[in-house]
Amino acid sequence: MRVSSTDVSSGRDLDALKTFASAEPPPKTPGGHEYLTILYGRPDSRMLVAQDHVRLTEENQECRERVFLFDGEQLVAVVGTPRVCRVSD
Repeated sequence: MRVSSTDVSSGRDLDALKTFASAEPPPKTPGGHEYLTILYGRPDSRMLVAQDHVRLTEENQECRERVFLFDGEQLVAVVGTPRVCRVSD
């Protein structure tokens, strides 16, 4: 399930997700590669999965995954998780 930056119960934006906001031009990795972040979550779960789809060349991309837990209104990174993507659309 993809995640929205809006709390549907209250209609307000979730400040914890602002770190994943993107605009034009697309964000870039420290190496200069453009990427798109897709967020996944489940209803009634505190876990959030962020997949960064990094464009390495016109024909080649890689997917890097990060896992977070909601702690109140903050996100806490879960360390020791594999960096390759495990879930997709």
